[in-house]
Amino acid sequence: MNEAQALAEIVQMLTIDHGCHAVILYGSRARGDFELASDWDVAGIREGAATAALRVARVGYQFVLGGTFMTVNHTLYKNPLFNAATDFVPVLLTVEQPIVLVARKDIPASNLPEFIAYARANQTTMQYGSAGVGSMPHLPANSSIRRLG
Repeated sequence: MNEAQALAEIVQMLTIDHGCHAVILYGSRARGDFELASDWDVAGIREGAATAALRVARVGYQFVLGGTFMTVNHTLYKNPLFNAATDFVPVLLTVEQPIVLVARKDIPASNLPEFIAYARANQTTMQYGSAGVGSMPHLPANSSIRRLG
């Protein structure tokens, strides 16, 4: 399978199997500086659950189990498709989720001040992972990175 066929298969999977209305290629393959072993950085864009609920609300009763998208979309998008404060009514709090900072065992930090000192001293090599842009782990991580400098 060549690269064009591989990309076509990825696009087909995302659009047909997962209902994405747009597929974005980014990273080294989009820039053209990839290597043979480079992964494929692809984002599939789907209509959000809250937007879908609003779109079909006139047809019948709809409900959404909300998440962080309910509160952060208005800060991430210039023209969000809904306003969580005015378009929805809270019914039930189902989960309260703490967010914890964890690090590899080989990082010499056992508390927040030690971690901050280590991160500042090693900022060119530090990396973090999250569930994606706008997710609850992503927002505090980005906020902390900005504050720490």
